[in-house]
Amino acid sequence: MKTVLPMLAMLLSMSVGNATASPQDAGHAHDHAAMQQQVMAPSAAKPDPEFVALDKNKDGKIGKGELPAKHPLAPHFGMLDSNRDGSLSPAEFAKRHAM
Repeated sequence: MKTVLPMLAMLLSMSVGNATASPQDAGHAHDHAAMQQQVMAPSAAKPDPEFVALDKNKDGKIGKGELPAKHPLAPHFGMLDSNRDGSLSPAEFAKRHAM
């Protein structure tokens, strides 16, 4: 009984500390989530050299007409064009390695 009481008091004090967290703490957790998304976001600083070469009109996307007919991705263009807009964005083009 003598050891149970101090342990119970310690557990109670720990749970009270968590229950009295300020609203600022909740926002603080949100800030970490936003920061993690920024860190995990792919860097657009270095464009893929193959993408740049295939983007003939330099509009930042590869249309089906820009992709040579004999290119290995030509038969898979529809699968890579995930948003079905008729062109490959840099992100869609980057997924070619997963095929």
